[in-house]
Amino acid sequence: MDFSLSPGAADFRDEVRAFLDAHLTDEIIATMHRTGTFNEKGFNGALADSGLLAGAVPGYGDRHRLPVGLTGLAALARVTPSQAR
Repeated sequence: MDFSLSPGAADFRDEVRAFLDAHLTDEIIATMHRTGTFNEKGFNGALADSGLLAGAVPGYGDRHRLPVGLTGLAALARVTPSQAR
């Protein structure tokens, strides 16, 4: 059985990784851990502006994207910003 990503899924993974590297800072991660919430307005706004958040909400945004939420985006990227640097 072939578990490799399709070209479209691989492109999406690369887009998610680039987004996280550019927007998910160590400060945002620390705030999320300290507060116990993933509701950081600036980060969520950047997700929405990029189309990644809308693609994760059924009925909104680009439906050709994978239907994943914030946890799924992190799992898909499989790296933290500090690991990517």
